[in-house]
Amino acid sequence: MAQRMVKNSADLLSGLFWTGVSLFVTVESFRLGIGTGHNPGPGFVPLCSAVIFGVLGFVLIVTNIQKKRWERRIADLWKHVEWKKVVWVVLSLFLYAFLFSKIGYLLATAGVMTFLLRITRRSKMWIPEIAGALMIALASYFLFGVLMGIQLPKGLLDL
Repeated sequence: MAQRMVKNSADLLSGLFWTGVSLFVTVESFRLGIGTGHNPGPGFVPLCSAVIFGVLGFVLIVTNIQKKRWERRIADLWKHVEWKKVVWVVLSLFLYAFLFSKIGYLLATAGVMTFLLRITRRSKMWIPEIAGALMIALASYFLFGVLMGIQLPKGLLDL
């Protein structure tokens, strides 16, 4: 029990430390000037980092305080995770980042979405996954490329 209390107090102190660092970096970011979304200032990226550290520190504090109640729930969350699928998803995202500019947005997105839909479903037919992936790729291309005017890599299709 004493060892558990030491671990809990270490987690609590870590959470307080990162929340404190977050507050300090937030204040300094505003002193540097954060700018705007279109014209970020030198404090913009540190502010974003501070927000992330602050949220993670706060979560560490809250989970430490509520640990007894949540211990079972958190363990149950990870009980039925299919780790093989998790690894495939992460690897496919790295592949997507690599292929994105080489073969273009539409082909890379359709290919990765087909793969992701395929590994998450238990269907024996490929047609629903391919159709869904094409719809996702085309809809996102229309949203980002056409409506929002964002330049997306053309790649092999040269659209």
